[in-house]
Parts: sequence; structure tokens; C-alpha cells
Amino acid sequence: MRSASYEMPSIQKPSVESIRSFLTAQSKLLFSYSAVGTTATTSPAGYVVDHTRIKLGEGEAVFHSAKSALQRWDHFQLGWVETWPPNVPIKSNEVVAILGRAGGLWWLNSCRIVYVVDESGTISKFGFAYGTLPGHAESGEERFMIEWD
Repeated sequence: MRSASYEMPSIQKPSVESIRSFLTAQSKLLFSYSAVGTTATTSPAGYVVDHTRIKLGEGEAVFHSAKSALQRWDHFQLGWVETWPPNVPIKSNEVVAILGRAGGLWWLNSCRIVYVVDESGTISKFGFAYGTLPGHAESGEERFMIEWD
């Protein structure tokens, strides 16, 4: 018997109704880790930190283009992973399903947006962090940030 709060790997892609039901159940649950929000200021103790930083280009147009891409969840357009719903807004407390496929199996995990950063100034920033919910293959927070200096 499968719990609505946890999706086991499957050989078939979950239906829209199955994903919707999964997200409804997940939206009522608490985070699956205790260091909620700490990625906003410091790396939490006891977690592996994978920090990747790349230069996308230069100028205001590049910043705004990258911001728009992040808001569309384009960073999940990898061919083997997608977000559902695909147009979930980048707002605190929004819950999103992460649907992945590897080795012929589909996985359905969920995350909740913990915080959003949208700052203008000497250094403009846009980004967000989401945290894992129960049953996720990982545990913790992931932050996506774009900066223009």
C-alpha cells in the first residue's frame, strides 16, 4: 500500500492526478530536516555543501534574463528531471514536485520554498531556497541565486 505522502519509484510516469494528490498531501507536512532557512546566512553544520558559481555574462540584460529563467524553473530543464506544476510561482511556502527519471524508473519528490531573495542595489540579487519534505531522496536545502555586481 502506498502512502499519499511518499511516492515510490515507478516504471510509469506518474499521472497528473497522482502528482496533484501527492502535492496536496505533501503541502500539509513539515520539512524533513531541522536546519530550515540556514542557507540564507551560513552553511548548516552536518550537511555536505556543494557550492557552484559560474559567470553567465555581463550587464543588466543578462541579470534580468537569468532572473526570468530562474522564475520559469529553466534550471530543471535537463531532460531527466522536471518540476510540477511547471509554472509554480517563486514564493515562500509554495510546494513543488520534482519528477526525475533515471535507469528506467520515475521518482517523485517534493520541496517547499523556504525563502525568496529579491534585492536591488550595488549588488542586485534574485533567488530562492527550497527544502525537502518527507520521503524526498535527499534531505536539506538547495539554494539558487543570481547576482549582478
